[in-house]
Amino acid sequence: MTLKTTFLLLCSCLFATHLFAQERVHVLHVNGQVEYYAQQGAKPVLLSPGMELDMKGKVRCKGTGSVKLLSAGKTTVVSGNKMRDLQEVAGKKTGENNTGFTGRFLNFVEESVEESDSEEKLKKHHQQNMNKASGGVKGYANPAYSIRPLLFASGKLPAGNVTFTWHSVAGEGPYTFSLHVAGENPIAQLLVTDTTATLDLKQLALDAGEEYEWSVTRGNTAKSAAVTFEVSPQSMEAAQNSISKLPYYTSASPFEQQMMLAYSYEQNNCLYAANQLYTVLFTAEPNNQLVRSLYAAFLARMDMLPEAVALSRH
Repeated sequence: MTLKTTFLLLCSCLFATHLFAQERVHVLHVNGQVEYYAQQGAKPVLLSPGMELDMKGKVRCKGTGSVKLLSAGKTTVVSGNKMRDLQEVAGKKTGENNTGFTGRFLNFVEESVEESDSEEKLKKHHQQNMNKASGGVKGYANPAYSIRPLLFASGKLPAGNVTFTWHSVAGEGPYTFSLHVAGENPIAQLLVTDTTATLDLKQLALDAGEEYEWSVTRGNTAKSAAVTFEVSPQSMEAAQNSISKLPYYTSASPFEQQMMLAYSYEQNNCLYAANQLYTVLFTAEPNNQLVRSLYAAFLARMDMLPEAVALSRH
């Protein structure tokens, strides 16, 4: 065997191994009961949203049950009592192709499941996002700012009660929370002993579309970068309207629709609304692994790594 032949065989093996590693299926939605058999003779496991399946396995729906599967950006709905090979029903040559927002959302789902698969991956995902523009917060990563604000209270905020949150720092005395027009004197200031401040932005009569900032100090040295936001309830409405008539959205389960809306909120910089919606979804179905994966990845992007890790571990 020549050196060239050996090299080509090695490349082929590595390529095949890579393809095999990519052949995974994610469970998007389950109606009724659906069994999964990892291999021949294995005991069946009931499927639930968020589970990752090996393409070599088989599924069988019980009674009128059905399952929606996602693999490589394609979705497939399986029903019927017949034992089905996953390679047959969810392989590369099968499934429904999705483009535009729907395609981006489904890719986002698969990426979020992968990014929250372990503490190590969550830490990497967190670091990658903190190395970026950090939600548009100028100087966010600057070590001179020892107080780090949580990023979901940036961008487009609702006209109502909003809770601003930051990481605690050692020091004496209360925190001073300040809200002001960018570069001008404060509109409102609060002295708080905790790491949160809740304000009714509607009561403050802030102008819609105007750029505001909030920041926090403690003592003479500890301070945060200024976080930019605007009051824009119409942005949340626009994020919902932009997906409400999509064929995939209208045919999806209510839970899938809410996950799509959370993604749309984040894409439109409505981070506070996205966090609220993820909280509602998690409270409603705390054992839904798909919600846990998406929410954990979101929290990591919002600089809430300990919370993200705790959520993924549960």
